[in-house]
Amino acid sequence: MAWFAPRSVGLSDPGGDGRARIQMRRRFMVLGQTLAGMQVWDVRRAIAVLRRMNEEEKRPRSLRLAGRGEMGVNVLYAALFEDDIAGAALTELPSSHAVGPDYLNILRVLDIPGALELARSRMELE
Repeated sequence: MAWFAPRSVGLSDPGGDGRARIQMRRRFMVLGQTLAGMQVWDVRRAIAVLRRMNEEEKRPRSLRLAGRGEMGVNVLYAALFEDDIAGAALTELPSSHAVGPDYLNILRVLDIPGALELARSRMELE
């Protein structure tokens, strides 16, 4: 089992009040990205590190991911981008991106229920 904290979680949490968090989220959007989008990238990089460690040990292992709340949505999207994810335990997901994590223009294409259906076709979801 491995645990990691993507940017702005755990020790890298900048803290502050609600206004500071809103300002940080807006800064990412000005750059054409969102904090949630970068956290998806962080999850994908963690998956790559785990795969490399497994290759070096010459032990193929299936990967199962877990996430809760908004981070669960980030895990969901990371799992959709990666191949050979055996499953994911996703709990307390928001019902929609309207109330969940920010991804620029995502609602034009897909919402959380649709992403869950895509994931169910590729892996086991808990």
